[in-house]
Amino acid sequence: MTDELFYAQTADGHALAIHYYPGVPHRFRHPVVMLHGLAANRLNLDIDDRHSVARAAQERGFDVYLVELRGAGLSRRPAEEARANRPWGFGDHLSGDLPAILAAIADRTEGRPFHAFGHSMGGMVWMAFATTRPRELRSLTTVGTPLVGKLKLQTRERRLLGLARRVAPTQALKMVPVKKVLFAAGSVISLSAKLADGILLNARNTDDDVMARMAKEGVNDVPLQLILELEAKMRGTAGAADPFAYESKLEEVMAPVLLLSGSIDRIAPKEAVLALSRELRSKDVRYREMGLASGERTDYGHGDLLVGRTAPDEIFPVLLDFIEEMD
Repeated sequence: MTDELFYAQTADGHALAIHYYPGVPHRFRHPVVMLHGLAANRLNLDIDDRHSVARAAQERGFDVYLVELRGAGLSRRPAEEARANRPWGFGDHLSGDLPAILAAIADRTEGRPFHAFGHSMGGMVWMAFATTRPRELRSLTTVGTPLVGKLKLQTRERRLLGLARRVAPTQALKMVPVKKVLFAAGSVISLSAKLADGILLNARNTDDDVMARMAKEGVNDVPLQLILELEAKMRGTAGAADPFAYESKLEEVMAPVLLLSGSIDRIAPKEAVLALSRELRSKDVRYREMGLASGERTDYGHGDLLVGRTAPDEIFPVLLDFIEEMD
């Protein structure tokens, strides 16, 4: 069977791209549904044949549905939104995107429970989902997903947030042009180098051609509203409208959970990922730090947990062994 692209329609008119990778051969009953992170798209989960956790799962025998959330990759905004410039935030991924995605996938899987897989913000989306509809998950795997309330703004991250506010346009949509922010963040000419500037990934563990493609195709703009929501949560000023309020309900997560962190990840520091694992009350919660101190060949940052040179050999087996065990 060949890979397939189809779309899920949200109630507010977004067409969300779903990339289907049928298991070869099909060995497992429950599919894997994968979500990318903030400012990313499908490519951080499938950038080439080797650096693709989606294709590795497919080759293991799982049916894989790799989804691009609103505003990312091949997903399409409604024409009327382009005129109205409607902003969105984290809550829209939960209340708008997920229902459409899961309904479209359920039509093909007879509504069977599924293995949820998320990188960074994708893992946050699944954690929020797991607090409200826990019985639909066979397992939950997160890679570089922190407890947002435990994140601390360091000097470099504060500078990026300030740049995001200044570079974002003044119209109502206020999309932050991520590449432009990265260009403005320092003096290095190459955007690929900026992706690896100790923030987004570890350059020493990432091939140049992979970094170049990530810089060119794997980065998407994000709404300023979502950035400000994250900042408010980190500062403890989110208030009653906090879209990350699910973090106070993590005891509702019932599925087995695996959480991976990178030893030198600056986006989701290992302390914040470990803190997330400690809030869970599932009967099976597993946390693992990936880096030299844990026996790996290199220290892992954020993006290279999935697109790093050694990720297919060291990271993918850990992830897929867990999912296979839980099937």
